[in-house]
Amino acid sequence: MEILNNLWTAISTPNEGLVNVLLIPAGIIENFLIMLLFLSILNIKTTKMKKFLYISIVTIVGFICNYIIPAPMNIIFNYAIMILVCHYNFKISFLKSIISVIMSVVIFALIGILASNPYITILNITSEQLLTIPIYRFFYFVIFYIIASIILFIIKNRKFSLQLLEDLDTKNKFIIFSNLVLGLLMLIIQGFKYFII
Repeated sequence: MEILNNLWTAISTPNEGLVNVLLIPAGIIENFLIMLLFLSILNIKTTKMKKFLYISIVTIVGFICNYIIPAPMNIIFNYAIMILVCHYNFKISFLKSIISVIMSVVIFALIGILASNPYITILNITSEQLLTIPIYRFFYFVIFYIIASIILFIIKNRKFSLQLLEDLDTKNKFIIFSNLVLGLLMLIIQGFKYFII
């Protein structure tokens, strides 16, 4: 009985170590779903080996950067790595890589916001408790990944794909690319301001 009591205490009270362990499989699943999302939206055909390589590189670099590089710079670095790995691994244009990663991350951020607010309200917890208590975090991940999987399923079955980039001429591609680069530079500058202050 004492073992069950200790186990319940470990998962129902703030436990940073257990939450960090929980983030390992969550990171792998999230990177897998993000990859499937942008592969589906951009209608990119690839091999299982390239998918495995993308997930492995992005996950390993992401975990290392989270411990070495302070926030928010680690997030910017992780997105840059995702874009580079997407570009070189799937052999797609740099512009298509940027758009695919940004689009997938924005969709995931929206899912996170839409899932967390009702979850916090229904359970009557704070966002701090959601981030630090393993049982709350676990069930949030379950709900989050179910919603993301449903959206991915709808996108795949409706054969939704974005053919926007193939129809653009060089001038328009350059304008979009330069705007994305300028936006990324602004994010980096804001990150440095946050980091310095």
